[in-house]
Amino acid sequence: MTASTAPASLLLKTKLFVPNVQADLIVRSRVVERLEEGLRRRLTLVSAPAGFGKTTLVSSWIHSAPPDDYAIAWLSLDERDNDLERFLSYFIESLRLASPGVGDEAEELLGAAVDTQPEMLLISLINNIGSVSGQIVLVLDDYHLIENPAIHELMDFFIDNVPGQIHVVITCRADPPLSLSRWRGRREMVEIRAEDLRFNDEEAERFLRVALGQDIGADHVHELEERTEGWITGLQLVAISLRGRDDVEGFIRSFSGQHHHIFDYLVDEVLERESPETQDFLLRTSLFGQFSAGLCDAVTGRRDSHAVLDYLDRSNLFIAALDSDRRWFRYHHLFADLLRRKLRLTLESDIPELRRRASVWFEEEGDTVEAIWQSINGEDWQRVDKLFKEYAWSLFNQGLSKVMIRMFSAVPEDVVNASPWMLHTRAEAYDLNGEAERRLRDLAELERYLDRLDNDPGLASQLSEADQLRLRTSLSRTRAFSAVLDNDFQAMIHHSDEALKYLPEDEYAVRGLTMGVRAQALWLMGDLEQSAAGMRDAIAISNLADARMARLVGQLGLGSIEVEWGHFDRAEDLYTSAVAFAEANGLADWQYTGRILSFQSEVPYEKNRLEEALDIATRGRELVGYWASRHAFDVSYLNLARVHYALGNLERARSLLRQSPPYTGIGPGLVVAAETEAFHAIVDLEVGERSTLAAIEADLLTPVSDLLDRIWLWTPVLRTRARLLNVLGRHDDAVGLAAPLFDICLERGWTRQAVQTGSVLANAYAGQGNRGAAVQAFDRVLELAEPRGFVRSILDAGGGIEDVIESAQRRRRRDGLDTTYLDVLLGIVRTEAQARGRKAAAPEQDLVEPLSERELEVLQLIAAGLTNADIADDLYVVVGTVKAHTHNIYSKLGVRNRTQAVVRGRELGLID
Repeated sequence: MTASTAPASLLLKTKLFVPNVQADLIVRSRVVERLEEGLRRRLTLVSAPAGFGKTTLVSSWIHSAPPDDYAIAWLSLDERDNDLERFLSYFIESLRLASPGVGDEAEELLGAAVDTQPEMLLISLINNIGSVSGQIVLVLDDYHLIENPAIHELMDFFIDNVPGQIHVVITCRADPPLSLSRWRGRREMVEIRAEDLRFNDEEAERFLRVALGQDIGADHVHELEERTEGWITGLQLVAISLRGRDDVEGFIRSFSGQHHHIFDYLVDEVLERESPETQDFLLRTSLFGQFSAGLCDAVTGRRDSHAVLDYLDRSNLFIAALDSDRRWFRYHHLFADLLRRKLRLTLESDIPELRRRASVWFEEEGDTVEAIWQSINGEDWQRVDKLFKEYAWSLFNQGLSKVMIRMFSAVPEDVVNASPWMLHTRAEAYDLNGEAERRLRDLAELERYLDRLDNDPGLASQLSEADQLRLRTSLSRTRAFSAVLDNDFQAMIHHSDEALKYLPEDEYAVRGLTMGVRAQALWLMGDLEQSAAGMRDAIAISNLADARMARLVGQLGLGSIEVEWGHFDRAEDLYTSAVAFAEANGLADWQYTGRILSFQSEVPYEKNRLEEALDIATRGRELVGYWASRHAFDVSYLNLARVHYALGNLERARSLLRQSPPYTGIGPGLVVAAETEAFHAIVDLEVGERSTLAAIEADLLTPVSDLLDRIWLWTPVLRTRARLLNVLGRHDDAVGLAAPLFDICLERGWTRQAVQTGSVLANAYAGQGNRGAAVQAFDRVLELAEPRGFVRSILDAGGGIEDVIESAQRRRRRDGLDTTYLDVLLGIVRTEAQARGRKAAAPEQDLVEPLSERELEVLQLIAAGLTNADIADDLYVVVGTVKAHTHNIYSKLGVRNRTQAVVRGRELGLID
């Protein structure tokens, strides 16, 4: 599954809200009791035809009598949710909103820039749910709209394996293709059917009395109940039709027909009783899933939509408010469907104009995304072209490249190919999302278009010279940005210079980003001085316009260079300023902001402020999880794993390193993947695992001379491999790798790389027994490191670094020199070594109080994946007894959840 997910801020939140219910809704105790009973099972299935009040029942239950101690996760489904990744995005977010922390890891996996097996994602989610306290009710509303077999398969797996903390409620018009018979046979499911939902005489009488404000008589109620067969929507429409009618008996006498005909009849009856103006309003506004008074005014030409919406709201005319201010509304789905059907029958020729008016309104309101969608839905391709031409850069600047790709998927291919602006915009969107082949295809098509311009005067006459120049300049800029995918850094510079040559001086945003791309090419080549100058220029020009992307690219690049030079205060200021700028401009959840945070974490990490680094790196990893670009220089996994490793959290570090995406053959991400693999092998070796080492062992001795044209990028990889060789006791090989690399770092002024590589080299010399060479190398390291305050760059050289530091400390004391810096380093090394020793010994310690036989039995069943209810059935006890045993197990093992209990139990040999 290829990641194409959007940040949580771009998901439609109203899909995750529990729908509002009428204040005077009839409480139906007999059905609510069935819902309450369902809490003791895996699943409650509410299955009935349209209009039987399924959603109303569940939402009113939650609003009026919420289940005790249950958090509510709600997801209203629609046809577009048949896209697997969209479904999973909303599915995970609904659980995250209900219980903060649930689904974080699954969201990372879904947003990771690699193919992720959906089942593995659900395993992560299920394990996460099992590790938190509290109960959750998960409601999947309108599940009948899901037709994707892959989603059904995942839901089968999820419901089969969910822990006891969660209960699933599904509402649907027809039974879904899930394992219902199996769950029914195991008594793991409660079913609420149409016969349960139908109003009986008493409920119908109460409902109609409240709705009409009068009593219409038991006989009439009974007749209506029989003719509607207790169909709730039918009764509601009856109530609307009867309002203000004197001849109630005549209406009821004329009311007939099977219930599948009644709805059309009553909609016509309701609409006919409204004024022509209101009918027209209902039809024209039904085209939109959500609407406000302003939008309604725009599409209908009225100026009183606020009053009309207020009337519809007060009349309960199948309209629901979406916010507490009652500014945005939607029609009930069934009512909207029928209104749209009538709209197509009576006013179909008006629909394109309604879409156009809506698009113009959204554009004027500053909602460019919805403006484009309205034009796409109206198939107004000329306006779509215009909007992309005018607003593409603004959308990119807001980090919406993924949204743009979804837009293009709804535009016919021949329409895109006929528009140079769409071709160019889509190529850039593909660039930002790592879609190399599609990017190349669009660029080739754009080049063919430009060739035709040169040879076809008629075609050329359709574009002004300024637009032709703008297209050619944009093509050069896109080529520059794309060249990173091919690791062609000289091409990045060439195409950037070509674009800058023709770009108007006042196009600050585009110039700023192009300058940033050029500076990034210099950074990738290791020319830090020229790169820093370019980044400063990019930042300066970005301040002349709303060039958010250009500014953030520049600040990130310059910050990383300042860290390399050991200017940590300057780097901290740049990173802090960049994050504050992003947050102030609506980009707090943007993927690039995550990259900035990941790099920012290196500053407190270097200074050994590990808890601070952990917080920043964790936030960075969460945001970068949405980054779809497979070529992105993504260090978020690696940086977070380093912090956890320094804190002694080996298993968490290993987990992150396992999740880190492998190299996909695109761009400079190769070196991040290679460095991650080497560090992963080091961490694995500490717990006795050698499989990672076996996978990369053949690459450990790649000569430095083979990589000189990319030596800046490869230096962290080669240094980490040398560190790994030291761990393996292969000190001669480590020296052979690190010595020439150290000289290069010193020669080119790569301060941090020199400190890190020199520390590994000194460690290797010490391992050889070559004391003189170790002293010489480490003295060079101290010359660079001490004045700048490097800490982790030295400590991360490996276990033998303690002896190297202690030797330097003795020499200084002997010579009467200050040892403060070395004292600090040595103190940290020894403290961490003691902590690791304690953690390593912990699993072998006996429990203060052993588990009882029954508690051991419960622990075994927990490890087998059984819920509390399953365990209670197996042991012939009540669920409360199982919970008491579980509490005792947690207390004795010193853990907080099921997952930790199983891990701890296995460490102690209590379970297999």
